[in-house]
Amino acid sequence: MPAAVVWGRPDRVFPPRDAGRLARLLGTGVTWLDDALTFVPWDRPDRVAAAVRDVVGAPVP
Repeated sequence: MPAAVVWGRPDRVFPPRDAGRLARLLGTGVTWLDDALTFVPWDRPDRVAAAVRDVVGAPVP
């Protein structure tokens, strides 16, 4: 199943090494956001939606 890992680089709760580990387990890459923290969907819902569209191949509206 396709997966999108979108991670806030300055996140202090879930460190960046966790993103890499999760992405490897899921067989995908990481979309890094420099302007998002722990709650990435709240901080940058547009970037999360774009990453999901990229994974599923949906057109951008």
